[in-house]
Amino acid sequence: KRQLNFLVLVLVMMTMNFCKNNIATGRQGTNAKQKPKKKFLKEFSVIKEREPIEVNLWHEYLMYAQIFGIADEVADQFKKLYPEVIEAMNIFIKASRKNNIIPCVKHFPGHGDADKDSHLTLPKIDLKLEEMESIHIKPFKSAVENNIEMIMVAHLHCTCFDKEVLPTSLSVNALRYLRNTLNYNGVVISDDMVMKGVQDYGSLEAVIMAIKAGVDMFIFRDSNPETLEIINKLVNIVEKDDELKKLVIESNERIMSLKKRYR
Repeated sequence: KRQLNFLVLVLVMMTMNFCKNNIATGRQGTNAKQKPKKKFLKEFSVIKEREPIEVNLWHEYLMYAQIFGIADEVADQFKKLYPEVIEAMNIFIKASRKNNIIPCVKHFPGHGDADKDSHLTLPKIDLKLEEMESIHIKPFKSAVENNIEMIMVAHLHCTCFDKEVLPTSLSVNALRYLRNTLNYNGVVISDDMVMKGVQDYGSLEAVIMAIKAGVDMFIFRDSNPETLEIINKLVNIVEKDDELKKLVIESNERIMSLKKRYR
């Protein structure tokens, strides 16, 4: 109990997949011409119909274009729909709050120009910051302006933040941009920490790097002995490192503040 209360490490079994086939996921076989609002409203009735769940956290799939193997002209067409993506996102956020569900938008700063799957490797997005801001970061900026409660950070190498190969989820520069430039004060959660896009660093070292970068919570898909061992090792490290302990306490304060709002 002491360890779980002290260490801001959340083990979540990712079983919910909201709007799997809607346009904003941008996966193969998706109809990129379909406007997200209409599709979203059709799917959205699930909020009223679903049974109570133990973890009131849904990940917003209407936030990014994860374009794998889609023709460039289709991708370009999709990018024009970002205003409607933002509109649908705001509908989801509002309804989630009304139903006492914590909304989470993902994956910052945007998977839209990734040509690889971060489950299998670390994708590289080689765009200037101005271009990222004009397209991919724009929905996140809107979400921050809407006081979004939680943002998931991606396992991507974005050269606009780091020239050296480094996942955004471990990047001080990327998280500093989120906090200081976009003025985001909410909870930052990682993508799954066993994904290949971050595993080259090893789970323990990756978590430490992410805490130092500014991540508050972590997803590990399985609550297995290996994951529990990471928690134990991390607790021991944090207890002897005042700088790390300070960051963990600050993260805990953000998390507890959010939990109190959704009791």
